[in-house]
Amino acid sequence: MKFPEVIEVLANLATATTIVVLYLSITQLNQANEDAQLANSIKVLDQGMQVEQDYQTGKIQARQVLSFYYQVYLYQQNERLLAEPFQALNLSLCRFVLDDPRAREFWQNAPKQYYTQSFVAFIDRMARSKKCA
Repeated sequence: MKFPEVIEVLANLATATTIVVLYLSITQLNQANEDAQLANSIKVLDQGMQVEQDYQTGKIQARQVLSFYYQVYLYQQNERLLAEPFQALNLSLCRFVLDDPRAREFWQNAPKQYYTQSFVAFIDRMARSKKCA
């Protein structure tokens, strides 16, 4: 094998090694991201149970419950939660907005400028549809 061929083989080997290292790094990063999403999801679900319990016992108001759901919505927009818990929380939010008169009244009178337009549209679509999927 001539010297230029050796150099070419070494260059190809270096490129292949770099690609493998990058792939492994991306795989580890993806796993770390999924682990963080899982941890965040568990934490949010736990908080959601506490919020619901506090609301049922009168410790917090509808405003605070909607504030919690708004935080959940923002977490999901930033891909910090797994999709499955978010879907369950959406169903819970929908039932809260449709079934609870205090929640409906609060939302009708709430200053919408404090929420993102997409969240306002999200809640309004739920309220107009009058059903939870």
